[in-house]
Amino acid sequence: MKVSSRLLSTTFFLILGIFQGSAIPQICPGCEIAEAVRNTRLATAAQAINNAEAGQDSIIAKQFPFGIPTSPPNADAERRLIHKEWIALYDEDLRLPIWVAYQLTKSQSASTVGKRQDCFRSDPRLADAAASKCEDYEEPLFDRGHMLPSNDSKRRQSMMDNGFLFSNMAPQFENFNRKVWQRLETAVHNWAITSNGLYVVTGAVFDRNNDGKRDSDSDAVRMAPLNRVAVPSHFYKILIHVRSNGKIDTKSFLLPHNSLSSTNNNTYLASKIVAIDEIETVTGVDFFPDMDDTQEEEIEAGKAGGLGGWFTF
Repeated sequence: MKVSSRLLSTTFFLILGIFQGSAIPQICPGCEIAEAVRNTRLATAAQAINNAEAGQDSIIAKQFPFGIPTSPPNADAERRLIHKEWIALYDEDLRLPIWVAYQLTKSQSASTVGKRQDCFRSDPRLADAAASKCEDYEEPLFDRGHMLPSNDSKRRQSMMDNGFLFSNMAPQFENFNRKVWQRLETAVHNWAITSNGLYVVTGAVFDRNNDGKRDSDSDAVRMAPLNRVAVPSHFYKILIHVRSNGKIDTKSFLLPHNSLSSTNNNTYLASKIVAIDEIETVTGVDFFPDMDDTQEEEIEAGKAGGLGGWFTF
């Protein structure tokens, strides 16, 4: 009897869901991974998640040598999602990652092992009501914006494939995603090479009224047509560079999320450099909880401190 590859795929993920106690991941139409190898590729990606969750203590210590960022006490819908190469804090009410953080070394930046083949799908670790899905993004206004960029995900194929989970996506206006945001992502990727490595934290901000404080979840604009996934008002990137002598430098960007195309230039990016204090205030996140208080205050208050001669557009 001939069995369709779609049925085999569904059967495989049903078994996976039973063993993991998780949901069956939804694979969006248009997945570019050929059906002949899709089950194997996605099974390998799923196993990578299992392995990471099992060894999360060592992964956290590697990705967050300054202490894992902490949220305010009233952030009760957030869930930590562990990958070997990055960590996400996912908000089950807003249905997107509040932040994604990872270390990006020079060799990792230059790697070409993982090949990009778009295969968007839901995260099997999330309950159905909390997961963002294919149908949430079935509208023409927003891109599926990577928080961990695919260009920084080439060190392993499973890393690249898991980067297309919706738990790594946030809605971004097309002009924002493909212009100024892509320009910043490219700059960060190149800086990781020229600086011999960075720690990167990328996050979403909800401050629609621009009062410098995080809005309540109930005030967030939700993406049509289903009105489930929240649309950030800003996005940020925090870059942390540790010099060979142990000195820590940082540079951070806070970008308004809009559809303007005229913002696609380096002068605009340079004008959006802010102190980490400002990002902490608007998000409620403490990014360096284990750092010495004096050093933390110095780093977070700095706005224009350089990362060395390599930090140029």
